[in-house]
Amino acid sequence: MREILEKLARGEISVDEAEKLLKIFEIAEVEGLARIDLGRGIRRGVPEIIVAEGKSTDEVVKIAKRMLDEVGRAIISRASGDLMKINLPGAIVEVHERARIVVLKREGFRVERTGGKVGILTAGTSDI
Repeated sequence: MREILEKLARGEISVDEAEKLLKIFEIAEVEGLARIDLGRGIRRGVPEIIVAEGKSTDEVVKIAKRMLDEVGRAIISRASGDLMKINLPGAIVEVHERARIVVLKREGFRVERTGGKVGILTAGTSDI
């Protein structure tokens, strides 16, 4: 962040460019329900994921809509019930029933291929 501000102070980048670069550090508050790291995907290579368990369908939908608006994609884990049938206007929906994961993407959203793979592994106490 300091580097961005120093470039701005030296006149190497515009205010608009600095604002765009600083957005990768943005944390968004969603109606007191969640604080989402909007720039996580850019900084870490893996986006923020919404854990649906313990949240109502309405709460998850509000968080997912915000992520769709800001980032272009929302990934929901531990989805069940109505979330497995979610349909948001303008969103492409991928449902992975066995994994209980729902991926929502805005039209035109593209994942930049890096060659890496991500695995989602979980275990409960009965697995020990």
